[in-house]
Amino acid sequence: MSSQHEMQASHRGPVGDGAGQRSLTGPQVGEGTAQARQPRPLIAALAAAGIVGPVVFAVVAVVQGLLRPGYSFMADPVVALVAGPSGWVQDLNFVVLGAAMIAFAVGLQLGVRPTRWAVLGPGLFALSGIGPLWAGVAGPRPVHFLLTFLGAATGLIVLSRSMARDPSWQRVAGYALSTGIAILVVIPLHSILALPVDGPLHPWWGLFNWTAITLWLTCTVVLARRLLRVARATQAPR
Repeated sequence: MSSQHEMQASHRGPVGDGAGQRSLTGPQVGEGTAQARQPRPLIAALAAAGIVGPVVFAVVAVVQGLLRPGYSFMADPVVALVAGPSGWVQDLNFVVLGAAMIAFAVGLQLGVRPTRWAVLGPGLFALSGIGPLWAGVAGPRPVHFLLTFLGAATGLIVLSRSMARDPSWQRVAGYALSTGIAILVVIPLHSILALPVDGPLHPWWGLFNWTAITLWLTCTVVLARRLLRVARATQAPR
């Protein structure tokens, strides 16, 4: 009896130890993997904001411009759409775009490999969201335009340096850099030569304004799609 009891005890011992080991190692591995992947759905959502926000803004603004009597895409800037009884639509459009841009800037901070200037680039790009958000809440002013496009231009230029060192972003680094430089070229043409009533380019004020917006929003959508691919690639099982 004693010998049989000892054999049963020795048989239960290893099983118990194995279960104990599984309780220590199994959940830890699962928890570690879940923790590593936890931000990725968030990054994907922030990337989606960078796609949906600009597309919605462009569609709403263009439709309003087409329906607004007397509005000219050549002569009138986007902010002209805030005037009149339906101006609240464009105000709301600015707020939605601003919130989407700020969210996307956070996504860039999380999705691009950190470098020495990692925080500066997304921080500057976030200003391009604060500008329209502020304009939608308080009414558009020239300072909102400068805040928006200087933030976008400098943010893209600084971000391009981080992207150039990240294999997942190298293909779009040059595009981000060239877009930032192009916006910097358009800003003085818009604000110095086209915005003043007596400016030599004033008849084409709207053209320069829409050009700056197109450069900015198109680049944002391209980078947001890249961020979405980066998030999905990280989530893919290995």
